[in-house]
Amino acid sequence: MKSEPITPSLSLSSIFGAMDARREAQVRRELAKAADQIRVLCTELTTRTSRPWRSEGLQLDAYPSGQLSISDYVENDEVTFWVELRPEPDRAPSGTSSPSCWMVEGRVSVVSDAAIDAGQDVVYEIPSEVHDSPEAASQGLVKTSTALVRLALERTPTAADWRELGSA
Repeated sequence: MKSEPITPSLSLSSIFGAMDARREAQVRRELAKAADQIRVLCTELTTRTSRPWRSEGLQLDAYPSGQLSISDYVENDEVTFWVELRPEPDRAPSGTSSPSCWMVEGRVSVVSDAAIDAGQDVVYEIPSEVHDSPEAASQGLVKTSTALVRLALERTPTAADWRELGSA
């Protein structure tokens, strides 16, 4: 996977298709709000736990399969809080290359406790939402980021505590 930070000069057309200046400005404002939510979570978790938490900020991700997404996360060595917005190309109108809808989701994963290292186990998912415009999708990312922050701050941010929630 290749990731690039979302910056003012980075084109968003690969995710959202062509947008006029007004629409792009609105989408960028919403993306900045989502990034701010995750940045606040990283700072708050570091303060609350006196342990380092990491975030790369909002990124444009390009996977070898060709799938693109905008994502952000906060993690330490036990827990990852993650949000993503991605176009759903399978739902694009026939004969077009621009997506007509976007999926937004959030999840919590913890380091696996399996005997053989299995990486991360997803223990909680915020229900996915499908949006039919770039503006609605970017607003959905704000909504999901806000929900993830609220959820993250309600629990002790340890793998054991989150694993307990996932098995409930």
